[in-house]
This record gives sequence, C-alpha cells and structure tokens, in this order.
Amino acid sequence: TLFRSYWQNMRSTDPNEHGMGNWGLMSMSKTELTTWEKWLIGLTMDSQVRCSSTAVTSTHWIVPSSVKSTKSKLLVLPISNTKVVVVESIRAAGLNYMLPKESEGALVYTVDTSITDSEYGLKVISGSKKPISRQPFILSDAPLKKGQSVTVEGVKITNVEWGEFGDVIKVEPAK
Repeated sequence: TLFRSYWQNMRSTDPNEHGMGNWGLMSMSKTELTTWEKWLIGLTMDSQVRCSSTAVTSTHWIVPSSVKSTKSKLLVLPISNTKVVVVESIRAAGLNYMLPKESEGALVYTVDTSITDSEYGLKVISGSKKPISRQPFILSDAPLKKGQSVTVEGVKITNVEWGEFGDVIKVEPAK
C-alpha cells in the first residue's frame, strides 16, 4: 500500500506499518547496525549465526550485538525460502552505549528478502504493550525483557533469562 513505510520515512500516515522504527543504522537510526546488517557486510561471522527449526522447542543463548565476542550473536528462524524471523541481543554498549534501559533485551524482527524496495522487507515485532511512541525513538521499547514473549509467523519467542551476558531465548511452535 501507499503507506507501507510510515515509521521508516515519515511521509505517510499508517501507524500499523512501522518497519524497523529507528532500529538499525539504515532506518533513520538512533542505533547502530543490526546484527543482520553486520552479518550481511561481513562484520559478524557465519559461526556467530544460529539457525534453528521452528517446528521443535529449543533454547538459545545469544550475546549482545555490540559486545566483542566470538559467541553466537544472531538467531535466525527460517519461515520460507525468502522470510526469516531474527532475534538479537541489545545492550547499552559499543555504538549503542547511550540506549535507555527500556531498549535493552532481545530484539525480534522479520526479514523478507522478496521485498526489495528501499526501506521495506524488515519489520520489528514489539514485545511492548504500550502504544508506539517517537520518544526516545520509534520502537525503543520493542526488545523482549525477561519473561516477555511474542508470537510471529506461527512461532512463539520468549526471553527466559537476560543480563549483561545477553539473552536466553526459547523458541517453540505457537499453539
């Protein structure tokens, strides 16, 4: 539709289509590159990306994207040949050092590579129940905190533990 990228480019009027909000350096950002973006340009190694089935229950530890580490930083859940659900751990560190506490946690978003228009194809799935606000930035409270979950594309994603070490994420088929 005409209003697909309201929260991306601020030119339209559909608040239900928020895209990445202000997450990621390429989304009018107030944050650094997403781990997905870092992976695409080679700053995150393939060995730091965990792919997991959505058909079975599994648990994954991911370290914060802004912290130097060789451990897993990105959880990718294939949905189709062109669509995945992505989970990364966000902490106030690195270029994200000024993030407010509400912005820390597990950031969940979808990536659809069949949508190739500029500013489209990626969308944050918010764990927040609050209305979308522009302060301190759009979708700043989207990351899942301990005990929060979201269901997207038939998959339930729950943050079962979190701290400076990152996030422990449970993935299970939605009921």
